[in-house]
Amino acid sequence: MACERSRSVRVATWRGESRFTLDEVDEPVAGPGQVLVAVHTAGICGTDVHATQGLFPWTPPLVLGHEYTGVVREVGRGVSRSLVGRAVACEPSYGCGACAECLARRVSQCPRCVRIGGFAERVVLPARCVHPLPRGLDPVTAALTEPAACALAGLETFRMSRGATVLVIGGGVMGL
Repeated sequence: MACERSRSVRVATWRGESRFTLDEVDEPVAGPGQVLVAVHTAGICGTDVHATQGLFPWTPPLVLGHEYTGVVREVGRGVSRSLVGRAVACEPSYGCGACAECLARRVSQCPRCVRIGGFAERVVLPARCVHPLPRGLDPVTAALTEPAACALAGLETFRMSRGATVLVIGGGVMGL
């Protein structure tokens, strides 16, 4: 017989416009193929700000924060226990895996995309959505993995040749 948990965790829930509440919810439990991550660092991205301005088609209530790192605290059935205790960068979105968008590796465009925000003490994600950090990499710095990946994807998309001259407008994290 499995023991039941009664622990609660805090999440920052976006309630619309610029309103957020700090809520207590039941601690999530890792199911088969999943991991429970204790969030260490969650960055505030322009996307989060734009959502509060109505510039994204997201509907509150929603836990935002898609740039985050944490430590794996629990694994579900079928997931290697070697992940427990590992610091990880988290992919905050996952799709169905079968639609045209997923097959083209545009998971965030999947019509059934699930977004798990990092403005929470703990989150459950599919094991495929966590990536162990190299030992010694600061988890605060590693929270910038997602914007770094976006910048690299942009370089791949535009196929610029080495030494090409480019103009970066609006530096921010992506342009640095």
